[in-house]
Amino acid sequence: MKQTLFRKTWIMKVVAILITYHLSLTATEAQTFTQRIQQNNVGNSRVVIHQDAAIDELVNGRLTVPETPRTNGGQNNRREADRQQQRTDNTGENQREEALRTDSVAQVPQRTHKVMGYRIQVFVGGKTRADKRKAESTASTIRSLFPEHKVYVHFYSPRWICRMGNFRTLDEAREMLNKVVSMGYDTATLVRGQVTVPY
Repeated sequence: MKQTLFRKTWIMKVVAILITYHLSLTATEAQTFTQRIQQNNVGNSRVVIHQDAAIDELVNGRLTVPETPRTNGGQNNRREADRQQQRTDNTGENQREEALRTDSVAQVPQRTHKVMGYRIQVFVGGKTRADKRKAESTASTIRSLFPEHKVYVHFYSPRWICRMGNFRTLDEAREMLNKVVSMGYDTATLVRGQVTVPY
């Protein structure tokens, strides 16, 4: 008799644990990832996330507005959260439009292929970190001087190299080489190889 009573109490404990575990899982699944992070737990710091709607959709799998507690000013809090979400959405759209306007000159066409052509080798260094920094700073300067041309920094053993442009013909490459040399890059030379050009 003691064994059956022990078994019954043991089974009841296991069932209670399983029910508690199941209820805790269903409550957690109802919230999105960002909502769980932003929960206000007593004794812990509060996390507030401001993000674009596209990022929210990527992280959470769907568009949501974080739930606000419906206390004294629940309606006002909800309206404020909606207004804040709208401001965030507008800011993200404005930033994307601005980026498209400023980068439209330097954007590479999406459909490209490789052909034999020419690039201008602006810098050749050694294999040290200082040479890498020099190649990257040269690339940055060339990008600002000629934003319509692509600039490449590579390590071809044993040296760091900075090259620019994707020129199909020797005449195009020579014309640009003269401009680069006139800017103070006296050691710039032409290099023949594969270049990326639009279809």
